[in-house]
Amino acid sequence: MPHILIIGVGSIGRRHVENFLKIDDVRCSIAEMDETMRQRVADQFPIEQAYGDFREADLPDFDGVVICTPTNTHIRFATEIVSAGTHVLCEKPLDTSLDGVDELKCARDASGVSVGIAFVMRCDSIFQEMKARLDTGDIGAVYMAHSVATQYWPRVRQNFPPQYAMSRATGGGAIQDHMVHHINLFEWFFGQPVSVAARHWQLGLGLPTEDTAAVTIEFPNNVVAQLEISLCQQNPAWSVHVAGESSTLRVVGNSNHVERYDPDTDCWRPGKVKAAGRDDWFHNQAQRFIDMINGEAEPHCTIEGAEQTMRTIMAAHESADGDGRRLTPVYANS
Repeated sequence: MPHILIIGVGSIGRRHVENFLKIDDVRCSIAEMDETMRQRVADQFPIEQAYGDFREADLPDFDGVVICTPTNTHIRFATEIVSAGTHVLCEKPLDTSLDGVDELKCARDASGVSVGIAFVMRCDSIFQEMKARLDTGDIGAVYMAHSVATQYWPRVRQNFPPQYAMSRATGGGAIQDHMVHHINLFEWFFGQPVSVAARHWQLGLGLPTEDTAAVTIEFPNNVVAQLEISLCQQNPAWSVHVAGESSTLRVVGNSNHVERYDPDTDCWRPGKVKAAGRDDWFHNQAQRFIDMINGEAEPHCTIEGAEQTMRTIMAAHESADGDGRRLTPVYANS
């Protein structure tokens, strides 16, 4: 019976608890500094143990640990846990700084455990179908990709504004906190970026970090991606388009399928796979982590993949903080 320790049980941590417990025979314990939150989750779910600090737990006793703490603690905490010989699933993004990333990779390699970074869109069946179609040339050579994600954050975010959003150093900002999902998705589709240009704005939330941004990424093979994010748009909007020489693939809003444009009929044709709900993404991710622990699967996003995404975000920040010019990111394997 796999025993999982989930560190941090705020909104995302609670979702992990719920979805790991949906898997047969999985047991969960939690670690949470906030006593009220810790007790609330312990009362709501069949929790084995509840700790105020994960260091109170005997880490080797757990099959895996899920890190849902503030972003600027991720690398440090993951290194401690991996060094104890325990598998890790760490929430996105990898961190707010690359300090210690090489030590984390060395600790992982020395201990032989698996480390996955929780870019949950990779666990959505319709995006898996979209990637498979792109990999097999379903729309010919890809020309461009476009993503949009908007919401009104004060309405959808509990306890707005969250304290971490006050600074990039603690994980704030629309690019690294929200757009990061789509950056990582497009890197999964198209590979390591060639250049990045960005602009950002503080339009409507009164935060010291950006609430709106536009990022342009050039990928190999002349693929250009335009990504847009806003946290102050009253109506939610969400879409991913990939346009190629013979057709276009899209996922729009709450659509149930990848859709392929038929230029002969001017119609969109649904794909084969029906979309899962958002909780199913997390359930699929939880099952993947159990499979990783059992040696039956690889991480859906490795430390190296998440590091690449961080370097893309760093280039976007640098460009947006300047005059928006195109920059060439410095990647670890360059």
